[in-house]
Amino acid sequence: MMTTEERVAWLAERRKGIGGSDAAKVMNASPWGGPHKVWMDKVGLAEEEKQTEAMDMGLEAENLVAKKYAKKMKIDYSQIISVPMSRTSAIIDGVPLVANYDRIVVDEEGRWLYGVELKTASFRKASDGWGEEGTDQVPPHYMFQCQHYLMTSGLKRWDLAVSFGWRYPIIYHIYRNERLIKAMQKRYAEFWGLVTTKEPPPVDGSEDAKNMLNKLYPGQKESSAQASPEIDELVHEYRQKKSLLALRQGELDETINSIKELMQDTEVIYGPDSEYTIRWKASMQGRTSWLDIVDELSIKDEVIKRHTKKTKTARKFTINFPKE
Repeated sequence: MMTTEERVAWLAERRKGIGGSDAAKVMNASPWGGPHKVWMDKVGLAEEEKQTEAMDMGLEAENLVAKKYAKKMKIDYSQIISVPMSRTSAIIDGVPLVANYDRIVVDEEGRWLYGVELKTASFRKASDGWGEEGTDQVPPHYMFQCQHYLMTSGLKRWDLAVSFGWRYPIIYHIYRNERLIKAMQKRYAEFWGLVTTKEPPPVDGSEDAKNMLNKLYPGQKESSAQASPEIDELVHEYRQKKSLLALRQGELDETINSIKELMQDTEVIYGPDSEYTIRWKASMQGRTSWLDIVDELSIKDEVIKRHTKKTKTARKFTINFPKE
């Protein structure tokens, strides 16, 4: 497991190129972010990623999963080696690529045979895009990660060993897909061009794009300007889409209210074969009345003022139309 200093060095090294965990994000196929998030990281706009408890558990479990993988595959554990990142970097078509391989399986002479990616996941994730053991039917973000490693290593095969609920790993075999690798290299080149020029990726409706814009343009206090023709055109588009959304929301709310009317006082409804669960329940919420506490303690206004800190929040976006 990496120390804090090792992790800082590893993150710094990873920012120098596109890594395996970046692959699906750059290809816009990851549940954990998209190209805007990776771009912010590479140009130094992203906040440092904190090591979570789940990450710590995953790292600590690597050796255990690797041992179980070796036993299941009937290979000697000594043939499964770790490789330093200094041996896994590559430059392909002018794009720097970095990779952090979990393990490499070697033969008696130490020659690389194929790679292994080690994962842990909860039981509830077992149905999220995972196919039969022994196939290459894995969620898209893991497919892109393994193809990235095949691209940087030159190997033909990468195994994905997943321990669901700390059970013996389920093993998938990912083989080199030249067509997919070429598509990734093309997208990598386009994306890295944006990194080197520090030109942001085209915006979309994602939360990452919103965060990127807040980082790039924190705003100037009390600044104002007349709308450009481009902004004016987009505002009209916004108004049309908002009207359509309000219509659809009204239809959705009507359906919800019809369900509530049929539920009456029942709090939970189960669908056929547990296909869905409907809950309409009241919840108890606690709220601390700080003003009452201040009054009861007779705290002076100047004390409250002295300990009140103002922090700048992200810019709030609104469009207001005169009432018609």
